[in-house]
Amino acid sequence: MPQPALDVYAYARQVLLPGLGLGNHPFAVHLPEPGGTASHVVKITVERAPSLLLRFFKGRGRARRSALALQHLERAGLPAPRLRMADTSVMNPLLRRNGQPRYATAETWIEGIRAVEAPDEEEAALMVARVLARYHSVSRGRWGRPEGLPEVRPYHLATLSLVSRMVRDLTSRGVMSAEDAARAQSRFGAWKAALMKLGTFHLVHNDASRCNFIISGGKKNKEVIPIDVQRISYEPCSEEIANAMYHFCRNDSAMAAKFLEAYLEAATPSCRETWSRTGEFFTALNMLKRLHHRTGAAKGAEPLEESDPRIAEWKSIFLDLPKPPPIWPEPGSAPPGDAT
Repeated sequence: MPQPALDVYAYARQVLLPGLGLGNHPFAVHLPEPGGTASHVVKITVERAPSLLLRFFKGRGRARRSALALQHLERAGLPAPRLRMADTSVMNPLLRRNGQPRYATAETWIEGIRAVEAPDEEEAALMVARVLARYHSVSRGRWGRPEGLPEVRPYHLATLSLVSRMVRDLTSRGVMSAEDAARAQSRFGAWKAALMKLGTFHLVHNDASRCNFIISGGKKNKEVIPIDVQRISYEPCSEEIANAMYHFCRNDSAMAAKFLEAYLEAATPSCRETWSRTGEFFTALNMLKRLHHRTGAAKGAEPLEESDPRIAEWKSIFLDLPKPPPIWPEPGSAPPGDAT
């Protein structure tokens, strides 16, 4: 039996607005471009009330993670949309009929333009660098999602296992030769001890692309607000910086230097130390992920031609990954600056 079509108007009228105490307010629904599988998104404008972004989810787990992420960021005082309603009851599948969604969240609508549309690309990039530093200033001693069960695997094992899986897959698809695969495994594996020494993990957005930051405000009070924050996690900040530099600097070495300088100026000592110790590793890992994604059948990715020069460029970065710098008191390392 076919499922009834999603009735956004009925949901807003019967569930959303009464839940927010706005039952008598006129409203309008603005449907977005079709697409996306994790959630369906619409904008709700309500008379005499702020506009809302309404997300519909097929699974309760995704809806709860989205709500918990927004709550975590609000408690930390970080710029992000604010949660206004989490409709995630386990009874919803039994109660919802006639096309009403099973699970949903409502968050504040962020007015502005996406960073990818900003007329001044450099200004947008440096603003993003500084807001990432704000996110990364929140840290803890274990990695993984902010809420829920803790990760049981050590970080270094999880990361190097991911490397091994991607290298094997690239080899099986003929993107890498057996010799290059062995070299990549050796280069990444040499960083095992350095990854084991990571004891502080930073709150990361986990998808720092140019589409996931909104620039709001006027000329004198501009601010950048991260959106689509459902994937936030505690990880080494270096991986997010390497990814953001790829997206916002686009092989412009001068822009990359400015981005990194703006980030490090605003970053905490822990973030600066993590970048200095692991920046090269996570830059190489980002290139490996990019090669794996763009040469596979990943949804939303346009496969690269075999002759595309980016393939050779990305390979060269992780195949030439140097050994990790020694850390005091290892032989050859410099003592801390405050050592007597």
